[in-house]
Amino acid sequence: YNALFTNISKIEKSPWDKISKVPTLVIIDPDDELIDLDDIQDLIKTKKMNNWEILKISNKKTLLKETYHHLIIDPLTVGKEEWVKIENKIIQHLAK
Repeated sequence: YNALFTNISKIEKSPWDKISKVPTLVIIDPDDELIDLDDIQDLIKTKKMNNWEILKISNKKTLLKETYHHLIIDPLTVGKEEWVKIENKIIQHLAK
């Protein structure tokens, strides 16, 4: 997680006009334990990051006994249906 916080620090010091032009897909569970969805949405709005898109997903159909909303790595963690949704959205995003 130190790498995450280091990258956040670097991004905060970056020129927002360049970052906002990069088409970016943010995949997040609204109940994420580490990243606040409202903060991301506020950042996108205040920095006018019009090329950024948020895909909200759920892990309600996880196949794991313990669930972590921050864990989005495979069909087991989010369920097969959500995983297909993620895959399709990534393919669509990369085709832009």
